[in-house]
Amino acid sequence: MVNEEDVITAEKVIKAYLKTRDKRDEMRRRHKEELKPINEQLEKLGAWLHRKLLHDNLQNIRSKDGTAFLKEEVKVTVEDWDLAVAFIKANNAFDLLERRISKSAYEDYEREGITVPGVKVSREKEVHVQRK
Repeated sequence: MVNEEDVITAEKVIKAYLKTRDKRDEMRRRHKEELKPINEQLEKLGAWLHRKLLHDNLQNIRSKDGTAFLKEEVKVTVEDWDLAVAFIKANNAFDLLERRISKSAYEDYEREGITVPGVKVSREKEVHVQRK
């Protein structure tokens, strides 16, 4: 005879899924809060080292425990697409563009029954669980 508690049902699995997800989300919140003072301390220490390197006009500082050094990080954002695109076209500078398709724009074309040549689309079904 099968014990009722041993029978797996969708109701039990959904309940367990939601409970486990809640636990994960709570851990994420706690983790973020626990890391906050550590990240703040790292930011302060990094700022001190940054000021020291700049003040002493150094590229790096070595110690027995490690090395601090300046490294340029480049971040590029477009402030005016019309100007940027005009430059790209006028100078045949298409290497400035990244090769990807906007998923939302593609889906708009797809809804209108338009097929975009040269684009491969894959779809996977994923399970999502919502709370009532």
